[in-house]
Amino acid sequence: MTHSNNTINKERHPETMGSVESEEFSSKHLKEAITGEYNASKQYESYSKIAGTERYPNTAILYKALADAEMIHINNHQHALKDDFKPVTSAFETSSTLENLTSSIAGEEYEYKQMYPQFRKAIKSTTSKQQNRVAMLSMKWAMDVEKNHSKLL
Repeated sequence: MTHSNNTINKERHPETMGSVESEEFSSKHLKEAITGEYNASKQYESYSKIAGTERYPNTAILYKALADAEMIHINNHQHALKDDFKPVTSAFETSSTLENLTSSIAGEEYEYKQMYPQFRKAIKSTTSKQQNRVAMLSMKWAMDVEKNHSKLL
């Protein structure tokens, strides 16, 4: 089996992995979650400024609160990761507050409907090491909160 086939097999069948590989599998998803939450936080900070400029003070406050909440998710994920991972900032577009709200709702719904459930399913199928249990809990909390974020928006 080639290295690439071995990698594909592990992605499709993570239960075949050993404990070290399962921790790496968990770490991969935690790093993806940290990066996503970090970028959402930066986006929300920017959206808050736009909402303030457009004279939507309550929306500006909401975006600031959401940016802070995303940082809590990052801290929880970092704790589960046990690593000082530094996420890379992705470029994003800003628009009017109404369009930013629409984009934000879609992003929050993606996180709680697709991203976190997929990550949790993948991690759950690996061995039950402590890091995986902590990662599952961190992702469960984030998933639940993201659902509330989409309702707030």
